[in-house]
This record gives sequence, structure tokens and C-alpha cells, in this order.
Amino acid sequence: MTTSERRVVISTIRARHATSERRVCRVLGFERTALRYTPTRALTDAALRAKLRELLAAYPRWILPRRHWPLQRSENA
Repeated sequence: MTTSERRVVISTIRARHATSERRVCRVLGFERTALRYTPTRALTDAALRAKLRELLAAYPRWILPRRHWPLQRSENA
């Protein structure tokens, strides 16, 4: 279950039963911190990730670190 799905479940249960987020999370076994977390990814490496996906689709037997190092070096040069 993804974090966004958990948020929906928690908000639905809170609305139906008029209870706190803390109690709902405790009953369901969800971490409250995970619900409040917002990921921050650098947009600068979006091109690198796209190139990696392209290479890994073309050569599925290559492992990810093996492909990452040459691409990273070529961007820094």
C-alpha cells in the first residue's frame, strides 16, 4: 500500500468514526511520520535517470551501478 493510499484510508476512517489520526494510525499499524513525509528529489539528475532507464531496458543483464558510474563521469566532465 502506498503512502497516498494510506492517507486516503486514514482520512476516510477519521471521517466515519470522528477519531484522531494518532488513534487510527495506531490501530492500523501505520507510522504517522510516513504520512507526513514529502519526498524531495533533485530535478538535476532527471536526465541521468532517464538515460539509465533507457540503457537498462536495452541491456537488461547490466547491473545498475555498472551503468551509473560512466554516465555520472561523463556528465561531470
